[in-house]
Amino acid sequence: MNYVELSIKETELRSNELAKKVSEQFKPDIVIFIAKGSFIIGEEVANFFKIPLIEIHASRKANKMKEIISPLLKIIPKRIKIYLRKKELNSGMHNKDLNRNVYIEDASMTLLMNAKNILIVDDSVDTGHTAKQVYRYVTQLSTEKIVKFASLNSFKESTKVFSVHWNIYTDYMMNGPWSKDSKEYNIFLKRYNQWKKN
Repeated sequence: MNYVELSIKETELRSNELAKKVSEQFKPDIVIFIAKGSFIIGEEVANFFKIPLIEIHASRKANKMKEIISPLLKIIPKRIKIYLRKKELNSGMHNKDLNRNVYIEDASMTLLMNAKNILIVDDSVDTGHTAKQVYRYVTQLSTEKIVKFASLNSFKESTKVFSVHWNIYTDYMMNGPWSKDSKEYNIFLKRYNQWKKN
């Protein structure tokens, strides 16, 4: 399994690369990013197409382990982080709690309902369960909508549950500015909060 660590700049470049791939086959009216982690990806793709950007929330109903250990990730060496991430991905933990709380805030719902061609973006599709539930949620809003899914990374194993339409990486463990142990996390968070405020 490969490992990639992306800075904000590199995330922007890869996101534009993803947008170009999408543009060869699809012209979205709106971009939806899945939770805070995919914000820069969503922002870059939306800017590429010059279209609105909204957020969809999809949180696990259980499993708060990541929140508990994230402060420790800042101080442990990278090779140990990679080892722990591999263990997490191979543990089957992501398959134990398949239900997600999926919702879009009311202010964004009007924009979504007025769009016909919708693009959902994510940083990584690990098991496919979140992607599948988000995709189902959006497609059930209207049978007249065309919904596509793009992600920076997707795992081959996840295709048993859900296949993305476009991706850049396959089977990569990713660490980016959205990761709490990233040196750029505070810059990323400030940028996200500013977008949210606006």
